[in-house]
Amino acid sequence: LDVHLVETSPTLSTFQRKALDGVSVAWHGALAEVPEGPLLLVTNELYDVLPIHQFIRTLQGWRERLVDTESQGGFRFVLADQPTPALALLPDGLDGAPINSVAEMSAAAISLTHDIARRLVNQGGLALIIDYASDQGPLGDTFQAVRDHGNHHVLDDPGEADLSARVDFTTVARVARDAGAEVYGPVSQG
Repeated sequence: LDVHLVETSPTLSTFQRKALDGVSVAWHGALAEVPEGPLLLVTNELYDVLPIHQFIRTLQGWRERLVDTESQGGFRFVLADQPTPALALLPDGLDGAPINSVAEMSAAAISLTHDIARRLVNQGGLALIIDYASDQGPLGDTFQAVRDHGNHHVLDDPGEADLSARVDFTTVARVARDAGAEVYGPVSQG
């Protein structure tokens, strides 16, 4: 058994090395660096920390929610006044959503899922993706920050709170199927 960990954080790699002292493990900065061959991939709470795009349904259609600076310091949310390229991420069928509805999509999750699925289709294996999820598809504002085990405003104290959003496993499953992979689930922890 060859164990390979993909970790982009040097700090977390150091913790992992200490925790796995004596175990033969190779570390990589990206999935593409893991040697070819059949793969048993397990991710736990990876997808919920991938970056997302948020969109708000307005009278003019969907507009991306962006972050801007406040004149007195700090940050605030604003809406793009024109359609942005990220709108291409939104699936069909959301035009009937009520005004002020929020939709979230993750280009990073789509890209990672495609890469995993193509690897599994071409080289064999299985992926188990475990994460916090939403059963409402892309609709809903699930973006949150947690600091010191409590809720925190997502724009306050950048870098000092854990940011996450619930995973849209409907999109993850669709992307994997579109890449040729067989998909089982999603399954709730219950």
